[in-house]
Amino acid sequence: MCFGMSEPGAGSDATMIKTRAAENDTGWHITGRKIWTTNSPFADYCIVFAVTDPDRALRKAGGISAFLVPTSAPGFKVESIIRMHGAIGGTEGALVLEDVRVEPWQLVGELHEGFKIGMLGVSIGRIYNSARAVGLGPCAMELALAYAKQRKAFGNPISAYQGVTFPLADSAMELHAAHLMALNAAALLDRGERAVKEVSMAKAYAAQAGARAIDRAIQTHGAMGFTNEVGLVHAYADVRAVNVADGTNEILRRTIAQRLLSGDVEV
Repeated sequence: MCFGMSEPGAGSDATMIKTRAAENDTGWHITGRKIWTTNSPFADYCIVFAVTDPDRALRKAGGISAFLVPTSAPGFKVESIIRMHGAIGGTEGALVLEDVRVEPWQLVGELHEGFKIGMLGVSIGRIYNSARAVGLGPCAMELALAYAKQRKAFGNPISAYQGVTFPLADSAMELHAAHLMALNAAALLDRGERAVKEVSMAKAYAAQAGARAIDRAIQTHGAMGFTNEVGLVHAYADVRAVNVADGTNEILRRTIAQRLLSGDVEV
C-alpha cells in the first residue's frame, strides 16, 4: 500500500490538493499528480485523495474523497523515484494519474469526506514516527556509551570526561520524556480520544530528541561516527526525516498553539 495525499503544491496544507476526480455514469476519472508517496515504487495499491466537490473543497468543508487505486491501473504511473540522503535508490515516488478510471466500490469511506480519513492516517503516522525516534535514539545512545567506555584519550577512557558523558545524560533524559509522552498519547487514542494536542506534542518532541541523541552519539564516536559500519549516519538520516514526515515540527507547534488557544490547556 501507499498513501497518495501530498502534491507538488500541497504539503503541509493538504487541503490545497489539485488532483480531481470527475464523476461519470460508472464512477470517476482521476487526474493529477502526487509526490513524496512512500512505498509507491513497489506498492500494489494507492489510497488516492482527490477533489470531488471543488466548491466544498475551496471552503475547506469537505469535498475531498479517497479512492483505492491499483498501481497497475491504466493511467497510473510512477513518474520518478525520489532519491534522498545520497542513496542510489529510494522508497519515495512522484506519481502521475492521467484519467484513471475508478468504480464506486473503490471509494474509501464516504463521498466528499476523505480528508478525515487522511488526517486519521496522519495521526497514526505521528505515533508511529514517535516510536521510530524513541527506538533509534536509545540504540544510538547505547552505542555511544559502549564506545566511550573502551575508547581512550589522554590516558583515560573518554567516559571519564564530562564533556563526553553529560551530553549522553541529556539524551537519556530527553528520550525518557519522549517515551512517556508517546505512551500517553497512544493511551489516549486507545481510549477513543482524538488527542490532537498530545499526539502533536509527542511527535514533535520525540523527533527532535531522537535526532539530538543520534547526533550526540556521532560526536562521541568522532570520525568513526560518520562511517557506514557503525550505522549512526543511517539512523540520523532516518530520524531527521521524521522531523518532516506526517507534519513538520512547525505545523505541529501551530496545531498545539491552536489547541491551547481554544481552551485545551490540560497537561
